[in-house]
Amino acid sequence: MKTTMCFEDLDVWKRARELVNGVYSLCREPGVAKDFGLRDQIQRAAVSVMSNIAEGFERKGVAEKIQFYNIARASCGEVRSLLYVIEDNFEGTRERAERLRDLSGDVGRLASGLIASTQRRGGARVDKIIDGKMIGNHNQAAGRPLGRLRQGSPKGRNERERASQMTRIYTDKAEVQGGIAKANGSG
Repeated sequence: MKTTMCFEDLDVWKRARELVNGVYSLCREPGVAKDFGLRDQIQRAAVSVMSNIAEGFERKGVAEKIQFYNIARASCGEVRSLLYVIEDNFEGTRERAERLRDLSGDVGRLASGLIASTQRRGGARVDKIIDGKMIGNHNQAAGRPLGRLRQGSPKGRNERERASQMTRIYTDKAEVQGGIAKANGSG
C-alpha cells in the first residue's frame, strides 16, 4: 500500500499530461507539422505545464512550490493563445483546438487550486516578486513580520522554529483535492 503521495497522483498533473498528449497529436496534423516555430512553441509550452507542476511538487519551500505552480498556470495561458493561432490558420483544427483550450483552462484552474491549497497549508503569503523570486514578508503563524522575531532570545528561537514548522509541506491528498475543488467552485 502506497503511503506517500507523488506528483503522478495529482489530478492537475494527470490532466496536464492529457494536454501534452493532445497538443502533440494536433501537431502531427500535416499543416501544423510543417510550421516548425509554432509547433515547437506550443509543444514546449504544454510540456512546461506538466513539468513545472512536477517540479513544484518536489520542491521543499512553499514560495518555490508556488512559483513553479504559477509558471505552470501561465504556460496554460500560452497554450490557449497558441491554439487560437492554430485554429485561425489551419483548416480542420477548430474542434480539436477548442477541446484542448477547454482542457488547458481546466488545468489552469486546477493549478490555481493547488496554489491556494499550498498557501493555506504552508502559511505562506507571497507579497511581491523581486528578481523572479517570490518574497513573503509576513509570518502568518506568529502574526507579525518575520523581522520582528527576537534573534537571541529563547522565545524568538521558539517562534522561528514554530514558523519553520508551519512552512513545511506535508502533502495530504484530501487537502490538495479540497483546494482544487474550492478553486473550481465545487467545494
